[in-house]
Amino acid sequence: MLTQVHRPRTPHIYFSSVIAGVAPLEAAKGCCFLLRRLQSPSGMFPIGVFLVEHFFSNAFARNGASAYNETVPFLLAALFFSLELFFTRIPIAYHAA
Repeated sequence: MLTQVHRPRTPHIYFSSVIAGVAPLEAAKGCCFLLRRLQSPSGMFPIGVFLVEHFFSNAFARNGASAYNETVPFLLAALFFSLELFFTRIPIAYHAA
């Protein structure tokens, strides 16, 4: 029968001293942490919006050329362009930076 040898764990002996002049890491504080955490969703969300918009507009092509041509003025409207700008282009630019 094998028995285990009990060794006390004392990591505080090895890690209790901090080298002088080196500050501890504070990764979860400040605005930089929040900006880094927003970078991944800023790449995924706009691509999803872009794909949904294209699926929506191309779905009208199944109803014929005239149905698709009726959606083109909506896609070229200033309101739609501003939505595309704020929900796809600016977040993608932030993600790329």
